[in-house]
Amino acid sequence: MTRNPKIPLTAGLVLVAVIAADPISAAGLTAVLDDVDGVQVVDAKAAEAVVWDVGHVNERRALTLPVPEQPTLALVRDSATAADVLAAGAKGVMLRTDVGEG
Repeated sequence: MTRNPKIPLTAGLVLVAVIAADPISAAGLTAVLDDVDGVQVVDAKAAEAVVWDVGHVNERRALTLPVPEQPTLALVRDSATAADVLAAGAKGVMLRTDVGEG
């Protein structure tokens, strides 16, 4: 099932925060998002949406992870973690192994 939340836009610009425990992952996600027209990476407090790299957490810990209040796309390692973060309130998930054309 797909859920498409309505995200208020600021003058055509989507303010997105990157949350990741791994600094390399955070830098990579920020670099990718910086190349997307209409997206500006900002601090979590100013964000309208969040890209969150959940990383490698065990299933028990995934059940207790706090999902940000803003609409959140979570990058997860497997379908079990995906189900957990969706149940916790994430608006979408993407497997960390999914790679687009490039």
